Amino acid sequence: MMIYLLLSVVVALLGTSIVLPDVVNNVLYGRVPPSQRTSPNRLVPVASITLLIFGTLGLYSLRRAGLINPAHIGARLPSTEWGIAGGICSFLGLCLCIFPIFMFHRLVPQSRGFSKEQLKRNNLILGFTRTIGVVLLLIAAASFCLFIGSN
Repeated sequence: MMIYLLLSVVVALLGTSIVLPDVVNNVLYGRVPPSQRTSPNRLVPVASITLLIFGTLGLYSLRRAGLINPAHIGARLPSTEWGIAGGICSFLGLCLCIFPIFMFHRLVPQSRGFSKEQLKRNNLILGFTRTIGVVLLLIAAASFCLFIGSN
């Protein structure tokens, strides 16, 4: 059951680096002066893609080991539909994680009264949008797991 713990810790660390890149940047570069540090937003695209890949492969390995059995879920839809659903969720999840202000401005009509600079300063909006992106990436990973496993 150690594999569950390992998968949970890695997903939690990747999710934290997506939702709170400032905190992770401070931990990673604690000894580097703040003026010489790289932008914390550079961590987000790499962590997002890594979460998608590691989540898919981690769930697939759990399925191959017989620790999870989603046969009753996968029997309802053909494998191509799982692949299409995974592609849509991964596209939306990556866009929400990498471009949170743009996507929030597009998807929430009430935010159009605010400028993008006002939205950038609000860390709650950034965290909320990226959290939704992380959830969509995990849903995409599960969809890709079902897509790979049924072929």
